[in-house]
Amino acid sequence: MHSATDMTSHPAVRRRPRENRSEVASETELAPLQTIATATVLIISDNPDAFAGISADGATTLFWKRKGGDISGDPTLPSTYASIANLSGVTVIIDVEDRGERVACEKAVRQMLPGATVIVLSDEPSSHSDTTWYIQRRVDPCRLVQRELHQIDTQRRIEALKAFAAQVDVLPILLHPDPDPDAIASAFGIRALLRRRRPDIPIVTLDEITRPENRRMAELLDIRVTQVTLEELRKFEAVICADMQPRTLAGKDAPRFAVIDHHPVEGGYEPEFADIRPRYGATATIITEYLRAFDQRTITKRLATALLYGIKTDTDTLSRGTSSADVAAYAFLLRRADTTLLRRIERPAYSTHTARAYGEAISKLLLRNGIAVAYLGELSVDRSHILPDVADFLLAIEEATWSAAAALVEGRLVLTFRHLGGEPGAGTLARMLAAHGGVGGGHPTMARAVLRLEGAWEGFEHLSHEEATQRILDELTEAVSRLHR
Repeated sequence: MHSATDMTSHPAVRRRPRENRSEVASETELAPLQTIATATVLIISDNPDAFAGISADGATTLFWKRKGGDISGDPTLPSTYASIANLSGVTVIIDVEDRGERVACEKAVRQMLPGATVIVLSDEPSSHSDTTWYIQRRVDPCRLVQRELHQIDTQRRIEALKAFAAQVDVLPILLHPDPDPDAIASAFGIRALLRRRRPDIPIVTLDEITRPENRRMAELLDIRVTQVTLEELRKFEAVICADMQPRTLAGKDAPRFAVIDHHPVEGGYEPEFADIRPRYGATATIITEYLRAFDQRTITKRLATALLYGIKTDTDTLSRGTSSADVAAYAFLLRRADTTLLRRIERPAYSTHTARAYGEAISKLLLRNGIAVAYLGELSVDRSHILPDVADFLLAIEEATWSAAAALVEGRLVLTFRHLGGEPGAGTLARMLAAHGGVGGGHPTMARAVLRLEGAWEGFEHLSHEEATQRILDELTEAVSRLHR
């Protein structure tokens, strides 16, 4: 962890380490969130059935037909496109066999829709200009166009993020408390994408990095992560949130937000820019797509190593919650990363005390109705990184479909969850438990909750090790039962 030396000239940054961990807001109700303005894709084709399976990240798809289509009429006349002339974010796909008609279609579209991006399929060599993509017609035009649409959509997102960033001189990138490799790598990639100096776009978090591998990652890759408070963050004009969503910052005096995340959409805040993709296994995958669409030369060996490690840890080496986008990004980065450095970063490190706590917790684990629980007693912050490893081990037990590793950390009960299966999953369970005092969230397969010792957990700190493990198992059994009612 680093001090705030890069930002000492800014009034929102303190000059000394924070003594106490900041209070975390309780969970708010989930709500839908509009991420990127809806785009429109118009397909002008002699064979529209070839594009029947087209989809484009939430875009509205329209088909031209001479009669009875979403857009009808002579495709070579500008007036045919008058009904969509006032829309923004329009992409037009022209797949017309006759070259003369194809050229006339493009000219008509350009006249009526001067701001549109045009994809022209032809037998001529592929080429791109600022707003026109000429690509060779292939056996599978739908798949070919799908790839180009994704590229165009990614560039739209990049431009929107850059427009947000251009409005301020100092723009911190906020990571969730105790940031993991995916968050750290994503922030590193965002800074490279925006091409801003390190003092002008600091990487910040509300709580220190505890896991040794994550600290080692930041140190070996020279990624400075600064610990700040909620009060300090609120003094910034704008903030980019990477791998998290800013419910704790929302309110009257909140900064303007840009959010890039892969967790389920949360409510309670209004971002100016948001790119939230829960189907992706890692936020680093989104950032990798940005950088590939922007300029692949920006991805240095050091940055590729960080992004690869982020995807690797969040997807358990592509074995958990993985999309085709994660696989593509992983393969791309693997060819560019420093694998020797990666092995140095990911080497586990346990103190003797931590290893003994691990062994004692496993020896006294409890299992009931597919729920495996281990309690590690009281741990310091810098030793609590062991909880995910214990939770992973518990889930390997043959009968277990849920696992929880728990410890008392600075007067709060910290639980790390793992789950085999989909929704309602670990993230939903963590939010349910935190609803009456604490904070919790995560994915269907992995999550974390930090709970205050009140209500159902009052007096927990006075229980014996066996009693504490039993109390956790009882509470989780009841909570999981409520999830499935």
